[in-house]
Amino acid sequence: MRENYIDYLPELDDLQRSFNDTQRRKMVKIGQAFFSAKFFVASILIFVSGLFTLCSFAGPYWSQSYPSTGNEFKNIGLWEACFYRYRHWKDDNQKPYTGCFWFWSPDMIRFRDWIMPPWFIAVQFFACFGLIFTFVVLAFLAVSFMTNIRFKFYFVFPITILTFFAQINMFLALLVYGINGDNREWMPRPEFNVYSWSYWFELVASFFMLIATILLLLESKVLYIIYKKNRAIKRQYETALPLNSNLNLNMNASLSNSNYA
Repeated sequence: MRENYIDYLPELDDLQRSFNDTQRRKMVKIGQAFFSAKFFVASILIFVSGLFTLCSFAGPYWSQSYPSTGNEFKNIGLWEACFYRYRHWKDDNQKPYTGCFWFWSPDMIRFRDWIMPPWFIAVQFFACFGLIFTFVVLAFLAVSFMTNIRFKFYFVFPITILTFFAQINMFLALLVYGINGDNREWMPRPEFNVYSWSYWFELVASFFMLIATILLLLESKVLYIIYKKNRAIKRQYETALPLNSNLNLNMNASLSNSNYA
């Protein structure tokens, strides 16, 4: 029956050959499972990026003062700041603060507005969403490693979008903090401060996420081509089925007429 399809669909062989060439990609074998090289590398980068993002999110070292300066400010993260005998001008009691303090602790209530200006809250917002999107992507990747859904365009493309959103939020957090982190109205004696490892961890995470987004986008493009060609082949076969049925009926009718002749 396939020969009849080919007779009426001469372009089908070329379409199938192109489809097979598209599928012939670089693959990575892990155990008994096969992975596209782009998808596998992107998954590793996203996992490493998640570790860096988590450390940056929790670490109190987005900015740090040089140890030799004797600065009252020691270091600060997204949720905690550390001081040594620091007295804030808004504190009527002029209590010296030594140690690390959570921003929502009772000790910080007098100058919370100073330590958390609107731009800093925006940094917290972007960092939170960057971490959330990263965890969502990791959850989808965990599912893909246990099933063959990783070869489906409708699965990989949404992951690409989520990875892009994670990278954008990380980048915005870095950008806003980088612009305002050395503001004299916010941080005392900023000339003695430097961006520390938590900030650079977020930068590394953002870079890895950018590379992963590009790889997933390339993978999505290949899967979309396969998806389109697969649908085209299916439509060609579906179009040929009625044609083949009519051909068989005509042939049977001719044979019957010849028998009566």
